[in-house]
Amino acid sequence: MRFLGKSHRKGVCLMMRRRGLKMAKKGVEMTKRVHSEKLTKQLNEALQSEGIPGAVALITTKEQIIYDAAFGWSNVEKSEKMRSGCLFRIASMTKAITSLCVMQLVEKSLIEIDDPIRNHMPDLPAFQVFTSFDENKGQFKTRPAARDMTIKHLLTHTAGLALWFNSPTLFNLGEGKKMRQSWRYPLHHDPGERWTYGDATALLGELIAHKTGQSIEAYMRQNIFDPLQMSDTGFSLNKAQTCNLVTLHHRDEQGFKEKPNPDEIVEKGFGDGGLITTASDYAKFMRVFLNKGRSDHGNPVLRPDLILEMGKNHIGDVELRRQISSDPVSAKDFPQGAGVDRWGLGFQITAQKRPHMRPVGSLSWGGLFNTKFWIDPQNEIAAVLLMQYLPFDDEAHIRVLNAFETGIYQSLVC
Repeated sequence: MRFLGKSHRKGVCLMMRRRGLKMAKKGVEMTKRVHSEKLTKQLNEALQSEGIPGAVALITTKEQIIYDAAFGWSNVEKSEKMRSGCLFRIASMTKAITSLCVMQLVEKSLIEIDDPIRNHMPDLPAFQVFTSFDENKGQFKTRPAARDMTIKHLLTHTAGLALWFNSPTLFNLGEGKKMRQSWRYPLHHDPGERWTYGDATALLGELIAHKTGQSIEAYMRQNIFDPLQMSDTGFSLNKAQTCNLVTLHHRDEQGFKEKPNPDEIVEKGFGDGGLITTASDYAKFMRVFLNKGRSDHGNPVLRPDLILEMGKNHIGDVELRRQISSDPVSAKDFPQGAGVDRWGLGFQITAQKRPHMRPVGSLSWGGLFNTKFWIDPQNEIAAVLLMQYLPFDDEAHIRVLNAFETGIYQSLVC
């Protein structure tokens, strides 16, 4: 377990009060920190109370990591302790990185977010919308979509696409198996009509490959991972690297069941999931948003105005609907903040003020194996909490996440 609670820079650290007390003085540098021991105790108690095998928690400012702690086990069967540098499958946390790649294409004038996706990928099928589905026969009826599906619809999950774990229709069509490329099937509603979480970002990954002539992994490597020095991030692992990979668990009424890691992982990469990374590597990505589009070394990754655009509400009054689980083995109902929060270009946007929690305007999302992150531009911090078990967003995970979040904002000092 590693703690970075003390500043390595000259300056003073005083408690900030929101009642207008301004502490920034000319010539005095200040940085934020948290009470590491208190936060660690709070997190450790929450994890042990829920029996969760292991986790890594990290907090970063726009300049440096200020908290980095590992808990429990990375491999229970082999009695291997969790380390902050362990590798995690981050599933849909990949979507935020893909969304940044899409905005790079906007910056290069290769696309516009209001473009119909078929303008750039004419081989896509003409989109239809489900009108009925016979579960017993596996038969359905459709009608043509009322409007074109745009890149913005895909970035905001208003395209009408879903996933097997929040769509009974797809779950039954796939006979309970994980289905990819749901855009090959009819839509669940007209584009722009509702917010429905799906694999829209996978289609954006196909768009990136189509416009650049590179695989999604090659594009990310050249334009994100290498410039940010995310050397522990990718879609595949060789045999030596899998030794550092945290094992997956599934939780049921009897407790946690561990699944051994494969000898190696070979994936071609998808825009909506599949990345494997460390907490510290993902922090480098989050700091791009705290630093207005620049890397740790000051190199431009995306224009500041486009970074700001990604954090704006792009669904208007469309409600972030609670997604009812069609496969409780994989995921519970989600997301937290449904009915209140909004969605930007790749992120959930906090819209409700709550005591000792991330403020309004924070950007967040998570991954199927209970990995979560958020970026807080107001306080200029970002945090990530990584676990490795199913089902997604179960009550235990939510309680630990809340303990982490409240612990941060109760102990944050500068």
